[in-house]
Amino acid sequence: MSTPSFSSLIANDQLLRSMPNVALALFLLYERTQSNWNAYIDILPSQFNTPLYFTAEQLNKLKRSNSLCKIFVLK
Repeated sequence: MSTPSFSSLIANDQLLRSMPNVALALFLLYERTQSNWNAYIDILPSQFNTPLYFTAEQLNKLKRSNSLCKIFVLK
């Protein structure tokens, strides 16, 4: 992330330093409006269907299946 304002923001923010995925999301939001990369950024998926984003109710439905065990073993 070479944008000077983002570099200093990330360097000075404990949350952004410890959560690079949040820093990347903020950077992409900025770049979407400020650069020529917006055409590429626009084709990135806006939703993900992965266990990371499952609700408690969705995880409870998997409780008695092997799928839930595999999700936590793969971590």
